[in-house]
Amino acid sequence: MSNGYAPRTVYLNEELSEMLRGLHASRRLGCRYVFHKEGRQIRDIRKAWASACKSAGLWAFDEEKGRCTATRIFNDFRRTAVRNLVRAGVPERVAMAISGHKTRAVFDRYNIVNGEDLKEAARKQAAYLQSPPDGYKMVTLGKKMASSVERPMAPSY
Repeated sequence: MSNGYAPRTVYLNEELSEMLRGLHASRRLGCRYVFHKEGRQIRDIRKAWASACKSAGLWAFDEEKGRCTATRIFNDFRRTAVRNLVRAGVPERVAMAISGHKTRAVFDRYNIVNGEDLKEAARKQAAYLQSPPDGYKMVTLGKKMASSVERPMAPSY
């Protein structure tokens, strides 16, 4: 289930599938949840997330707050997943369906463009311009190749 309670189909790779099967098999007897706190449903992800981050070493002391805080935000992983899907060549509409983004505007906020993306775009453009399309030769038309027939200029409005 998603946070909007709309079911979503997600296909898992073998490693993640095995991990979830193991968690399911080792869950507390009678508990229907894979992720739980002493057999009860986790209703507030913030506390569970902070605890998990601390256990994984993903925390730091925040002097301003006077306590330890997670160095990762839960949605950082969603953002990473969106970026990885797009960089892997998955069509953006498919990536939106997987990540649960219903609007393009929100999806675009997760699909952050960085300097490396811009460099890769420049490399791809240069490669494209260096290799002519299938069987066609690209040429630049100059004054010498232009037609000698005078054509009236279109009026500008």
